[in-house]
Amino acid sequence: MRKTPFPRRRLSLDEYLAMEEASPVKHEFVAGEVYAMSGVTLRHNIITLNLVRRLHGPARATLIGGKSSMRTFESRHSGNT
Repeated sequence: MRKTPFPRRRLSLDEYLAMEEASPVKHEFVAGEVYAMSGVTLRHNIITLNLVRRLHGPARATLIGGKSSMRTFESRHSGNT
C-alpha cells in the first residue's frame, strides 16, 4: 500500500467517507491515515475464489460443530437436560 498524496493530515471517519465517495480510486482508512488500494485483477479474483472454495468446507464443518457443541453446553447449564 502506498499513501495517497492528498490529504496529509489525519481524517475523521466522516471526512474519509466524503472523500471516498467522490474519489474514483478506492482507499483504506486506518487510524485516520488514508492509503490508496490497488485495483482488482482477474487473476486476483480467481485466486480469491479458489481460496474461498478450498476453505469453505472445513470452515463450515468447524462452525457447525461449534454451534452444536454450544447448544449442548447451554442446555446442560440452563437446567434443560
